[in-house]
Amino acid sequence: VVPMGPAAGDAARPVELQGLMELGLARGVAMARSGLLVLTGSGRLASCPLSGGACPVLSTPPMPGHSGAVRAVAEVREGLSFHAAVGGAAGRIDVYHFNANEATAPAWRRSGSLQLPGGLELRALSVARGHVLATADDGSTLRWRLRAGGAPAGAPTHDAPAARRSEWQSACVLPGGRVLRLASTWRKAGARGAAAAFPAPELLV
Repeated sequence: VVPMGPAAGDAARPVELQGLMELGLARGVAMARSGLLVLTGSGRLASCPLSGGACPVLSTPPMPGHSGAVRAVAEVREGLSFHAAVGGAAGRIDVYHFNANEATAPAWRRSGSLQLPGGLELRALSVARGHVLATADDGSTLRWRLRAGGAPAGAPTHDAPAARRSEWQSACVLPGGRVLRLASTWRKAGARGAAAAFPAPELLV
């Protein structure tokens, strides 16, 4: 976790989350008002404190379509409504919405489907600030705006990276609207003739 704010600095610190093993691997993590919101391999949501420790399971039902390899989730109103996105085959992205205040039995509902342009492979998804952001294998991002009920609105905003890197990992949107990308580049370290290559992470705006 990297603290935010002018006095927080940029030093990341490890956080140990407990109580998630029986729910499956963490498939998506987002910042929420109460800490970290974790989407697990079983489709269940858990709320984890930023300081680490036990992660209570939320009462929301398992999210449908959670078997997708690339997933993301975001809290819209604390403990009441959520947006989620799941990456599927051939660049398809399904968007879901959950509203605990529904008059009928609350359930996850698919609110729309998105599509990456042909030839691009989905690397990462994020859902935040009322948008779905997809990162492709060439480092480009596509951002769709979400309506209040989770339905995508209009064509996506496309943003291409200014530099080439060995491998693009993920991206997020900064408060001012710029895209921050996480990439890795293979570098060598060690004595000449015995240097070993390792992936070095980079953050690029």
